[in-house]
Amino acid sequence: MPVTRTVGLCLGASLGAAILLCSSGLHLAYGKPFMIVGSDEKVWWDDDGKTVLSAPGKDTVLIVDLANPEDPKIVATLPLKNSIVGPPVNLDIDPTGAVALVADSVDVTKDGDALKQVPDNKIYVIDLKASPPKLAATVTGGKQPSGLSISPSGKMALVANRGDNSISVLSLNGTDVKVTDTLTFPDSVAHVVFTPDGKRALAVRFPAHKVSVLDIAGDKVTYNKLDLPTGQWPYNVVVTPNGKIALTSDNGHRSGGGRRRPGRAGDVTEGRSRGRRHPARLQQQEGVFLPEERQPLDPEDRRQEGDQDPGHRGRRIA
Repeated sequence: MPVTRTVGLCLGASLGAAILLCSSGLHLAYGKPFMIVGSDEKVWWDDDGKTVLSAPGKDTVLIVDLANPEDPKIVATLPLKNSIVGPPVNLDIDPTGAVALVADSVDVTKDGDALKQVPDNKIYVIDLKASPPKLAATVTGGKQPSGLSISPSGKMALVANRGDNSISVLSLNGTDVKVTDTLTFPDSVAHVVFTPDGKRALAVRFPAHKVSVLDIAGDKVTYNKLDLPTGQWPYNVVVTPNGKIALTSDNGHRSGGGRRRPGRAGDVTEGRSRGRRHPARLQQQEGVFLPEERQPLDPEDRRQEGDQDPGHRGRRIA
């Protein structure tokens, strides 16, 4: 069975049901009016939790048209290898909805008579303007490209490379995507995300239990060694629409009995970290969501709001 990743806007009952059917793992990215879904058919787990590997060749990236949210339609099925391994933020759509990026983190190869997982380095560029949407280019990035983010301007992307402790800086000009710089770190980076004004980015350093603050000026990205503590094993991060607070999703740490304890949700405000214990006792959480910023409702909207599906107003920032 495939393991699927999806990121984006929750739109109505039909889409919600589709997501439940793919509940093994979700990686989504949303644009207007598209959603992209990565399906990994190389990795599964048996009833004892043991990883089961299959040879590559059956993975797909689906392009789903959400123009009618209650009747989503698959408009393209691209035979692109991709991976469930890593944080559920390895794909994104630019703000105009014209271009999507998908990082292929891990491959499966032969090791004698067995199979093993090895880091990959590919980043797919998908043209969403084409009819039907198609693969426009494949970019070679760092080792095990994982969490990625496209800037608010749509002119830059940052890709965290877990396998070589780096972040790739990409320039975007439509489907013309190039690696322009590489930032190195002391340890593995799982995810990186832009702030809403595009002047900073936050890089999640999984084994260091930190978020590193990056400064952005034009096409230049700089790591000035400003690090903020988080909970144990942070996996990905989101920033509120007003740019004042960031929240990390932490895998937590194991107690003496081997059970994972909940991590801490790290708040970042003006270069300071205020950690607080996560209110829910979730085990090994991998994703974090924030709602869109909303304008005040007039009295008529307030009366009708109770009849609205809250999924229509939620956006996963990834």
